[in-house]
Amino acid sequence: MYSLLPFTYTKIAEKEVIVNELGDMMAVPIGTVKSIVLRTIDQASDLYKSLVANFFITEQKIPALLDIYAERLAEKKRFMDDRTALHFDVIRIVFTVRQQVKMRNALINPCPLIP
Repeated sequence: MYSLLPFTYTKIAEKEVIVNELGDMMAVPIGTVKSIVLRTIDQASDLYKSLVANFFITEQKIPALLDIYAERLAEKKRFMDDRTALHFDVIRIVFTVRQQVKMRNALINPCPLIP
């Protein structure tokens, strides 16, 4: 018997797209979500193995899984550590481009009052 892990789903183009909290996504046949919830999926199927491997369901006890889950979530969110630095780089680039445009305009028309 398996336990459910948190995920959302939507139907797109004759498929169900499921996404877990880690951001893993799978496009599965329609009816798969119902089978997951009702626990009627064949445990020998490749779909079942993919659902376990991608953290949609688990055969382990939840507390034992939390360390693995937390590490995967931290790995996916690591990019946020440098987000502020990236934001400042974008601001610096925009400011530099604006300054260059002003300088170019000043060279083209040094006296804006005279056409």
